[in-house]
Amino acid sequence: MSTIFLDNFLQVAMKITHADRGLSVDGDMQIISSVNVTQQDLETDLFNECAMKCLQESMDKGEAIITNNVIADISDAPVTNTNFSDLRIVVAIPVGDYGAIYFDKPIRVGVISKNAVEKLSRLVTHIHDNQLEEKSTDDIISLYRQL
Repeated sequence: MSTIFLDNFLQVAMKITHADRGLSVDGDMQIISSVNVTQQDLETDLFNECAMKCLQESMDKGEAIITNNVIADISDAPVTNTNFSDLRIVVAIPVGDYGAIYFDKPIRVGVISKNAVEKLSRLVTHIHDNQLEEKSTDDIISLYRQL
């Protein structure tokens, strides 16, 4: 059941935020599902390090992480030599005891609002507290709109 819920919640988060790539992982950091993430992405150090670090940090802290895929530490910014055309907004959200989800999108097509991320985090709590994990993606989106 937890893997279905993780996948459903990933689908909902991506739909709400218009993200174009996503992953869900269980508590052991095993990939449960992915959307538009290729094997090549998973083998790329930049993607893999960013995604896995954000996912682990969100589970460790028990809170959503909003960052980018290029500059994790702002003190590195002046010396970072990167192609900013590939800059992405990156979000990781812990999903109760089940694991976490990761999603991103190119910054050139828009940002992912902090408000939407906070609302998604509240939604996870609401679903868990009310034992609604079996809801469909459409039902979860309805719950999101009601918050």
